[in-house]
Amino acid sequence: MESLGGVGMSIALASVASVNHNAPSLKGQVERILDDATADGSGESHGLQSGNALARQAFLERQPNALEEAHQVLRRLYDLQLAPVHAPEAEHQYNTQLMAVRVELERAWIQSELASVSPQSIVPGEAASAIRSAWKAHPSFDHPIFDFMEFGASREQIALYFICDYALNMRFYDLIALACLGVDEEARCEVAANLWDEVGRGERSRTHVTLYRNVLDQIGSSGDREDYLAMLGWEGLAGYNLLMHLALARRQHFRYIGALAITELSDPNQYAKLLRGCTRAGIGMDAPGVLDYYQEHVTVDALHGEGWIEHVIEPAIRDHPTHSSEIMEGAILRMNSTLRYWDWLLNKMKSITS
Repeated sequence: MESLGGVGMSIALASVASVNHNAPSLKGQVERILDDATADGSGESHGLQSGNALARQAFLERQPNALEEAHQVLRRLYDLQLAPVHAPEAEHQYNTQLMAVRVELERAWIQSELASVSPQSIVPGEAASAIRSAWKAHPSFDHPIFDFMEFGASREQIALYFICDYALNMRFYDLIALACLGVDEEARCEVAANLWDEVGRGERSRTHVTLYRNVLDQIGSSGDREDYLAMLGWEGLAGYNLLMHLALARRQHFRYIGALAITELSDPNQYAKLLRGCTRAGIGMDAPGVLDYYQEHVTVDALHGEGWIEHVIEPAIRDHPTHSSEIMEGAILRMNSTLRYWDWLLNKMKSITS
């Protein structure tokens, strides 16, 4: 488990030389490698700078431009692990230099995130109360962005919320599928039930990806994945990256199931406010069912939240008691990331003038 203190990271990163500002950015170098369809994927032929200097600037010094670049690089490297099988960049999945950069960035990033999290063990049988208490005590609980959308946001402002939520919503099937891998036997049915809902219970027109595209069509939004991702600040990218990191790293399994617990618990109340705001703003009134993506999360996630705690979290605490604090850490990491994202998005929404 990573150290919860930031002292070691501070000493290590402070010793790294400053970035050579005449050299191409690390993001540019990564993109150049991924665009090289002629490479064999080993990474040996590319001279890629270390990620340590950018990690220091982003996660120790908290420089906004460095945070933006670091999370853009991490996002590309995480997406590489789920690249379409026909994509040329899939050749670079195990590129040794890219993997080294990813480890350098994410080690510094996760250590910086954990530095503000106090370890809290969960007693068997008390997961529901412990996680709910932590959620309700966190500043992200009942965030003002949802009251704003319910009572005051314009159609254009709500549409921005839909657009900025694209990255995670369109990736959530993969995130749940990754939760299935290596999960304890007792938790498999609950995780699979979540995945079954993601694919519309076998009805293609009801898959969550299809339902979300219906929302985007309703607001007249079109573009490819990169267009939507380009609209996010580092706060939004960090939230996406957090779940991708936790999902892809086997050592982060317990934090991952804690993070997903918060996602399932928080969606129903928040989306209910969003739906009332859509009705007020006239979104979806001429197209019944167009907001079913959010309506389904109001009803289904209420069940998933309880089921996830009972059938995934509780067995994990019982069978792996020494890891119970990691489950709570994952929940808090997720809440911290959503708080920063919603703060950023609310300010961006309010900057839109009629």
